[in-house]
Amino acid sequence: MPVAMAPVCSSAAVSAAVIAVDAIDHSAFAPTAPNLSGPDFEFRGNADVDNPSVPDMIPIGLLASPAGHGLALSQGVVFIAEPVVTAELERAREPDTGREWARIPANRILDVVVHTDDSDPTFPLCPTVIHPAFDRAWVRGLEHFDPDLSLQRRPLLRLDDGRVVLQHTRTSRADFTTGPLRPGDVPPPDPGRR
Repeated sequence: MPVAMAPVCSSAAVSAAVIAVDAIDHSAFAPTAPNLSGPDFEFRGNADVDNPSVPDMIPIGLLASPAGHGLALSQGVVFIAEPVVTAELERAREPDTGREWARIPANRILDVVVHTDDSDPTFPLCPTVIHPAFDRAWVRGLEHFDPDLSLQRRPLLRLDDGRVVLQHTRTSRADFTTGPLRPGDVPPPDPGRR
């Protein structure tokens, strides 16, 4: 799985960050698709368009995207980390495939989501996908491509100044839900919560 990190990360609170695979206006190709020409970051691959006005995510994984299209996941572990010196990272190999992975220090990881598709009973899922210190239960991702849906963090409550606090229990199943695609928009909390 390709891994990428933003060139500059801060643990300071932000309202929302949009990361696009392609930082372009997609509505030019499909009328209902979003205009993602101005996200906070974009992924970049060797067969991908590049929007020079948008900062690129820095690939730090040891596997290249097979399609050359930056990061494109249907399931897996996605994380955001503070900057690291990739050449100095400890390495580990998978015992069954021999693939090499860079190990990001735990104290550099800011956020994690684990999403998967359990709709195929012939493909058993691992009971533990990631150490529970990072995430305790995966969330079901999108079962099929739908350009109008995305996986998004649940809103917890609204502060008196109007900002929305997002739920962060380190349990993807509780923290994330599938909802309408709204790049950069933070949905309001459920009624009954401030």
